[in-house]
Formats: sequence, structure tokens, C-alpha cells
Amino acid sequence: MDSAAAIPAEPPKHIRVIPFAVAVPPELLGPRALDVSGVVGTLTLLGDKSVMVWFGLGQVQAKDESNTAETAVVGKALQRPMGPLMLAMPRSRYQGAFGSETPITKLIGHEQEDTELLAGKMAARLTQRVQKAVFVSCDLEPATNGSLNQKLQQTVAALAEKEVYRILQTS
Repeated sequence: MDSAAAIPAEPPKHIRVIPFAVAVPPELLGPRALDVSGVVGTLTLLGDKSVMVWFGLGQVQAKDESNTAETAVVGKALQRPMGPLMLAMPRSRYQGAFGSETPITKLIGHEQEDTELLAGKMAARLTQRVQKAVFVSCDLEPATNGSLNQKLQQTVAALAEKEVYRILQTS
């Protein structure tokens, strides 16, 4: 059997991948604006019970009037590793028995604890809002000009979370 024949050309119908991009105001980016103009990512709907989000810094391309609403803003991510992978699960039974916190676990670690913390909190908030298992991976370190400051990391994560939730509400 040919190994290439075993790989499906398209994802199964119950898996849907939705790209997204959000521009970050240039004054927040500062001198690194040459290679970064926003946050880009993918939202993968894994059936009706779980969601995977990946986001990172990249180039956001301007809107084109010929684009449809779903593809109006597109972007290109910097070529960087995936980053940490966090999973948050909704509480299905025993609501309130163990407190109100959403269970979170780290599946893949990262050297930057701030990035792990942002991904975990984002996964927890999205899980509480959509009542699905949410995987979140992010890479917020630019390829050049050193690391991002904490305020900019939080702003970028907030923009990504807002866009992901908007997409989830309409999907």
C-alpha cells in the first residue's frame, strides 16, 4: 500500500479549520512593526465537543473588497515553533463541588512561563464560555528584536481570544 494514498486530501467533514487574523495597533508594536503587524492563527473545530486554537505573531494583510466575510482579513505567521499546548475541560458533573475553577493541564511545556500562563487562562475562559474542551497553543515571541513585553503579550492574547470567541459564536 502506498503511504501517500493513506493520507486524506481534505480533513474529515467533522473537522473544520478556520484561519483568523487581527491587526495590532502599530503604536503598541513599536520598532518591531517591520516584521509583525498583528496576531494570526487557526481555530480548528474538532466535531462538536472540542476546539483547538493556535495563534502567534505575524503579518496581517489588508482587507480586499472581493473577499467574503469569513476570509476578509488574512495573515501569515512567522516561521516559529508551536509553543506550549494547554487543555481546559468543562465541568460536566458535580458543578461547584470542587470550586468554580476550570480544570487546566499542560500537554506540552514551554521555556516561557508567561506564555504558558496566557494560554492556560485563555483556554479556561473559552471553556467556560462555550462548554467544550479547548486546546490552546501560542507563540508570542517575535523572530527578531528580543522578547515581547508582558503588556503587549496580554494585549495580543486578548485580541486573539476575542476573535476566537466571535468566530465560535457564529460557527
